[in-house]
Amino acid sequence: CIRDRAIALRNNYLRAYRKLGQLYEEQGRVDLAIASYEKLVELDPGQTAAIESIQMLRTSGRQVELRAAFNRAFAAQKAGQRSEAIRLYEELLAADPRDREGTFNLAYAYLEGDTAEDWSRAAELFLAVLEIDPSYTEAAHHLATTYWSLNRRDEAIRWDQRYLEGETHPDLEKISRRRLADVAEDGD
Repeated sequence: CIRDRAIALRNNYLRAYRKLGQLYEEQGRVDLAIASYEKLVELDPGQTAAIESIQMLRTSGRQVELRAAFNRAFAAQKAGQRSEAIRLYEELLAADPRDREGTFNLAYAYLEGDTAEDWSRAAELFLAVLEIDPSYTEAAHHLATTYWSLNRRDEAIRWDQRYLEGETHPDLEKISRRRLADVAEDGD
């Protein structure tokens, strides 16, 4: 009967789009997988697994794009292209303001500057990192460094002390301890 053949044909299309989406997904071809799943949902809006796959792929696709943006910014920073790194990190943070590593690296790029304006921006960003992740002690150390550069001694002392209360890196710990010892020797 025509009706039975039409149903069989429609079901074959549904299976084909489902399988095509799965194959594209396995190959990492996110855009094509999404397109296949969208066609499946267009043919049968009740395909909840396909809807969930679309949402998951869009989310993971965005994460891949954000990681690629971070990698471009990091490469520019490593190559000594500070202005380009800052621009790229700013773009990354516009898309994901809570990216801890992007915020930290942007702060560090500003810390590498040579003006009070750069250091003030670095301080703002290191504080933002600590809001995102209060346990990220390296940000506390670099915030102290920033405050020392800005001659904001009391804040620098407080952040060096806070850094030493958490997990420390041996080289950074020596720096923080030396700065605090210098203050103690000065009698303050």
